[in-house]
Amino acid sequence: MPSSARLISWTSACFGAIALLMVSCTKKREGDADPARRIATEASLSLPAGTRVLQFSEPEAIVDPVWAAKLELPEASLAEFMRVLDAKQADPTSVHNRFAKSVGWWQPKAALTAKQYLADRQTLVNVIVSKEDQKVVAYVECMVF
Repeated sequence: MPSSARLISWTSACFGAIALLMVSCTKKREGDADPARRIATEASLSLPAGTRVLQFSEPEAIVDPVWAAKLELPEASLAEFMRVLDAKQADPTSVHNRFAKSVGWWQPKAALTAKQYLADRQTLVNVIVSKEDQKVVAYVECMVF
């Protein structure tokens, strides 16, 4: 096989392997028809029954996948959700140019709490819970680094 054909074959194999290794916060996969389930799984976050996904944005990304979501939580579940969120170990990682700030609907108001934590070794999650129009809203951003 000529050296250029081997290089193309090797490059294709490497890109295929990289694509397989990206597990968290990746593009929509088969079985991801329920965005709430995807959010819960990739952000390692227990979402209460009755949670509604109001917004979900995900840019096309080959490197450092990221997504942002806006959720409406049932009022009755607020205390339990905040207890679960509070139990997560905070992570001080500083992130510049967050994707969430680039989407027009990411505008938390009257924040009740905020937490940034690691869902796994390389997946950073930022959650802001706020009260908006008498509703409990959670903003969730998930990013792989």
